Amino acid sequence: LFLLISESPYSERFVASWYLLGYVVFSSLPMLLCVLYLGGIMGSYGIQSWSDSSVGFGVFIVLAVMFIIKIPLPPFHVWLPIVHAEASSPVSMLLSGYVMKLGLLGVLRFCYFVLSDFVFSYWYVGLSLVFAVLFFFSASRELDGKRWLIFLS
Repeated sequence: LFLLISESPYSERFVASWYLLGYVVFSSLPMLLCVLYLGGIMGSYGIQSWSDSSVGFGVFIVLAVMFIIKIPLPPFHVWLPIVHAEASSPVSMLLSGYVMKLGLLGVLRFCYFVLSDFVFSYWYVGLSLVFAVLFFFSASRELDGKRWLIFLS
Protein backbone atom coordinates (compact mmCIF):
# COMPACT_ATOMS: atom_id res chain seq x y z
CA LEU A 1 0.00 0.00 0.00
CA PHE A 2 2.82 2.36 0.88
CA LEU A 3 4.65 1.53 -2.35
CA LEU A 4 1.48 2.03 -4.36
CA ILE A 5 1.03 5.55 -2.99
CA SER A 6 4.66 6.62 -2.97
CA GLU A 7 6.03 4.99 -6.14
CA SER A 8 3.13 5.35 -8.55
CA PRO A 9 3.32 8.25 -11.02
CA TYR A 10 -0.37 7.96 -11.91
CA SER A 11 -3.11 10.30 -10.70
CA GLU A 12 -5.61 7.66 -9.60
CA ARG A 13 -3.20 5.96 -7.20
CA PHE A 14 -5.20 7.08 -4.15
CA VAL A 15 -8.40 5.47 -5.44
CA ALA A 16 -6.45 2.32 -6.23
CA SER A 17 -4.94 2.35 -2.75
CA TRP A 18 -8.43 2.47 -1.23
CA TYR A 19 -9.42 -0.53 -3.35
CA LEU A 20 -6.31 -2.41 -2.24
CA LEU A 21 -6.85 -1.48 1.41
CA GLY A 22 -10.49 -2.52 1.26
CA TYR A 23 -9.82 -5.88 -0.31
CA VAL A 24 -6.87 -6.58 1.97
CA VAL A 25 -8.84 -5.71 5.10
CA PHE A 26 -12.06 -7.43 4.06
CA SER A 27 -10.26 -10.59 2.99
CA SER A 28 -7.35 -10.84 5.42
CA LEU A 29 -9.22 -10.08 8.64
CA PRO A 30 -11.89 -12.78 8.18
CA MET A 31 -9.17 -15.20 7.04
CA LEU A 32 -7.13 -14.54 10.18
CA LEU A 33 -10.21 -14.87 12.39
CA CYS A 34 -11.19 -18.16 10.71
CA VAL A 35 -7.68 -19.58 11.13
CA LEU A 36 -7.58 -18.55 14.80
CA TYR A 37 -11.07 -19.97 15.36
CA LEU A 38 -10.25 -23.28 13.69
CA GLY A 39 -6.93 -23.52 15.51
CA GLY A 40 -8.63 -22.88 18.84
CA ILE A 41 -11.46 -25.34 18.23
CA MET A 42 -9.30 -28.09 16.74
CA GLY A 43 -6.37 -27.60 19.12
CA SER A 44 -3.91 -27.46 16.23
CA TYR A 45 -3.01 -25.10 13.44
CA GLY A 46 -2.13 -27.92 11.04
CA ILE A 47 -4.40 -27.93 8.00
CA GLN A 48 -4.28 -31.74 7.81
CA SER A 49 -6.00 -32.01 11.20
CA TRP A 50 -8.86 -29.78 10.07
CA SER A 51 -10.05 -32.12 7.31
CA ASP A 52 -11.94 -34.47 9.62
CA SER A 53 -13.56 -31.89 11.85
CA SER A 54 -17.07 -31.34 13.05
CA VAL A 55 -16.77 -27.56 12.79
CA GLY A 56 -19.38 -25.87 10.61
CA PHE A 57 -18.93 -26.03 6.86
CA GLY A 58 -19.53 -22.27 6.65
CA VAL A 59 -16.20 -21.51 8.34
CA PHE A 60 -14.39 -23.52 5.69
CA ILE A 61 -16.33 -21.80 2.90
CA VAL A 62 -15.41 -18.35 4.27
CA LEU A 63 -11.76 -19.38 4.50
CA ALA A 64 -11.77 -20.75 0.94
CA VAL A 65 -13.38 -17.58 -0.44
CA MET A 66 -10.78 -15.45 1.35
CA PHE A 67 -7.98 -17.42 -0.30
CA ILE A 68 -9.74 -17.17 -3.66
CA ILE A 69 -9.92 -13.37 -3.31
CA LYS A 70 -6.15 -13.30 -2.89
CA ILE A 71 -5.50 -15.13 -6.19
CA PRO A 72 -8.06 -13.72 -7.49
CA LEU A 73 -10.37 -16.04 -9.33
CA PRO A 74 -13.48 -14.82 -11.10
CA PRO A 75 -15.79 -13.23 -9.87
CA PHE A 76 -13.42 -11.87 -7.19
CA HIS A 77 -11.21 -10.18 -9.80
CA VAL A 78 -12.61 -6.64 -9.43
CA TRP A 79 -9.84 -5.03 -7.37
CA LEU A 80 -6.92 -6.31 -9.41
CA PRO A 81 -7.21 -4.27 -12.68
CA ILE A 82 -7.70 -1.03 -10.77
CA VAL A 83 -4.72 -1.53 -8.49
CA HIS A 84 -2.33 -2.88 -11.13
CA ALA A 85 -3.17 -0.18 -13.66
CA GLU A 86 -2.25 2.55 -11.17
CA ALA A 87 0.80 0.85 -9.68
CA SER A 88 4.29 1.30 -11.00
CA SER A 89 5.88 -1.72 -12.66
CA PRO A 90 7.92 -2.88 -9.60
CA VAL A 91 4.86 -2.63 -7.34
CA SER A 92 2.79 -4.48 -9.92
CA MET A 93 5.42 -7.24 -10.02
CA LEU A 94 5.37 -7.50 -6.21
CA LEU A 95 1.59 -7.76 -6.17
CA SER A 96 1.42 -10.39 -8.86
CA GLY A 97 4.56 -12.19 -7.73
CA TYR A 98 3.85 -12.50 -4.04
CA VAL A 99 0.24 -11.78 -3.13
CA MET A 100 -1.39 -13.73 -5.93
CA LYS A 101 1.01 -16.68 -5.72
CA LEU A 102 0.64 -16.97 -1.94
CA GLY A 103 -3.13 -16.93 -2.41
CA LEU A 104 -2.82 -19.75 -4.94
CA LEU A 105 -0.65 -21.72 -2.54
CA GLY A 106 -3.26 -21.21 0.19
CA VAL A 107 -6.08 -22.40 -2.05
CA LEU A 108 -4.17 -25.47 -3.18
CA ARG A 109 -2.98 -26.48 0.28
CA PHE A 110 -6.23 -25.68 2.07
CA CYS A 111 -8.68 -26.99 -0.49
CA TYR A 112 -6.73 -30.16 -1.13
CA PHE A 113 -7.15 -31.29 2.46
CA VAL A 114 -10.43 -29.73 3.50
CA LEU A 115 -12.65 -28.75 0.58
CA SER A 116 -11.45 -30.91 -2.30
CA ASP A 117 -14.96 -32.06 -3.20
CA PHE A 118 -16.39 -28.54 -3.14
CA VAL A 119 -13.86 -26.28 -4.86
CA PHE A 120 -12.69 -28.77 -7.46
CA SER A 121 -16.22 -29.82 -8.37
CA TYR A 122 -17.59 -29.59 -11.90
CA TRP A 123 -20.09 -26.85 -11.15
CA TYR A 124 -17.47 -24.57 -9.57
CA VAL A 125 -15.04 -25.09 -12.44
CA GLY A 126 -17.87 -24.45 -14.90
CA LEU A 127 -18.88 -21.29 -13.07
CA SER A 128 -15.27 -20.09 -13.08
CA LEU A 129 -15.03 -20.76 -16.82
CA VAL A 130 -18.20 -18.76 -17.46
CA PHE A 131 -16.79 -15.84 -15.47
CA ALA A 132 -13.45 -16.20 -17.27
CA VAL A 133 -15.23 -15.85 -20.63
CA LEU A 134 -17.07 -12.78 -19.32
CA PHE A 135 -13.79 -11.27 -18.17
CA PHE A 136 -12.29 -12.03 -21.58
CA PHE A 137 -15.02 -9.97 -23.21
CA SER A 138 -14.48 -7.22 -20.62
CA ALA A 139 -10.75 -7.28 -21.36
CA SER A 140 -11.38 -6.95 -25.08
CA ARG A 141 -12.87 -3.49 -24.44
CA GLU A 142 -9.82 -2.26 -22.51
CA LEU A 143 -7.48 0.27 -24.07
CA ASP A 144 -4.90 0.32 -21.27
CA GLY A 145 -2.30 -2.41 -21.75
CA LYS A 146 -1.75 -3.09 -18.04
CA ARG A 147 -5.48 -3.43 -17.35
CA TRP A 148 -5.82 -5.72 -20.38
CA LEU A 149 -3.08 -8.03 -19.12
CA ILE A 150 -4.52 -8.12 -15.61
CA PHE A 151 -8.00 -8.97 -16.86
CA LEU A 152 -6.48 -11.94 -18.64
CA SER A 153 -4.32 -13.07 -15.71
